[in-house]
Amino acid sequence: MTYNVIRDREKLIDFIKWLPDFKSGETYYLALHSRNRWTKTYKADTVLRRLFCTKENMYNEIEKLEVKLGAYKMLMGNSWKDADNEIADESLILFIAINPRCLKKAKINIGKELFDNMDNDDLNIWNTVVNEIYKSTPDRTYYQLDYVGNTEEEIRVLLTKSINMDCVKIIQTKTGYHVLIEFDLIKKKYLSTWYNDIVLHLKIEADNYDAYQKELLLPVPGTTHGGFCPMML
Repeated sequence: MTYNVIRDREKLIDFIKWLPDFKSGETYYLALHSRNRWTKTYKADTVLRRLFCTKENMYNEIEKLEVKLGAYKMLMGNSWKDADNEIADESLILFIAINPRCLKKAKINIGKELFDNMDNDDLNIWNTVVNEIYKSTPDRTYYQLDYVGNTEEEIRVLLTKSINMDCVKIIQTKTGYHVLIEFDLIKKKYLSTWYNDIVLHLKIEADNYDAYQKELLLPVPGTTHGGFCPMML
């Protein structure tokens, strides 16, 4: 048996097709996490895999995450010999950064970071490379908010008062709804008001109130979110 990362093949393929095409020198970032809130078998959350891919190879890269059940383990001590706590299938969640990453910008930052840490023998080079690619965003296509405590109908009614709905995509997740707003499609009359209106109208997790300069990760439709299959609505 293997981990069941892909929960609905068609929903995943439809999502990948829907993703914006990026320019040369850009890449998508995905990360497989384990969340203890759904199994309570260990005390901490952990990132199991981080990967970069194109739209063309994304499905295959996600499929490769479906390794033998029990192969993912929680690091309990200072070395992997202590990693005897197997990760449960129900704790997995696959995220994507909906806006592509800029490899050109990342290469500059990676070079600087490696040069500045030339004498640091403890530097984790792989983590440094991954972190710098993740932080290197070009101009963003989408803005994302994570809503809890509202039904889909409530979200649609309240969003309609604040923005033109043809720039909005709603994703249902295990814990609520993610709303993606495409910047280029926002109508002129909403440009200066949409963000404040949406924040004031909808119940948002507290740490998202100042999220305008941050970017949330999106649970990937068609894959696992703690055993639930997120979907585009």
